[in-house]
Amino acid sequence: MQCKKCDGSCICGTTHYKTTSSNDACLPCEANVANCGDSSPGSCLSGYWRDSISDLCVEVCPPGKYESDGDCIHCEVGKFSPYPGAVTCIQCVAGTASSNIGSSASTCIGCPAGTYSEIGADICIPCANGKYSTPYAASCKGCEAGKYGATGQPMCHFCPAGTYSTAGASTCTACDNGDFSGPGASECDSCSN
Repeated sequence: MQCKKCDGSCICGTTHYKTTSSNDACLPCEANVANCGDSSPGSCLSGYWRDSISDLCVEVCPPGKYESDGDCIHCEVGKFSPYPGAVTCIQCVAGTASSNIGSSASTCIGCPAGTYSEIGADICIPCANGKYSTPYAASCKGCEAGKYGATGQPMCHFCPAGTYSTAGASTCTACDNGDFSGPGASECDSCSN
């Protein structure tokens, strides 16, 4: 629809609008807006948002997705979005992980003992040799002197009698000939003492 030559106050009606008071052409109203007409492009209907670049009303991203540069993107692994219209996804907290893509609810599962994860993780990582963790751990702790731990262990074990270990050990070391130790020793003693 074109406005006729007038003094700049042409009216576009209820199906068209223009944002200037010039004799420019009236623009058609979008189908997903309310209160469009004359000098207003209208407001987006429920379930839509106005794109700042195109100035068009577009659908709100559903749960499990977030808006990025006008596109709805699936939440990555280690993240979820329970709300429509999200602009970011929520990361799984440290000590939990999720390998699901596009999750609309928290699918973050607690890491079992012997593993850990950082924030936004997709998997729980086994603790390295000489370390352990409790369930839901954000990091692993080193074994104390006199104890040892293998990969992915929920706890460290005491070194048996006749052996010893320093802090963070993955195995126990046998005492030298002529030395001895009790269970859980951090060093060996000489038999001559």
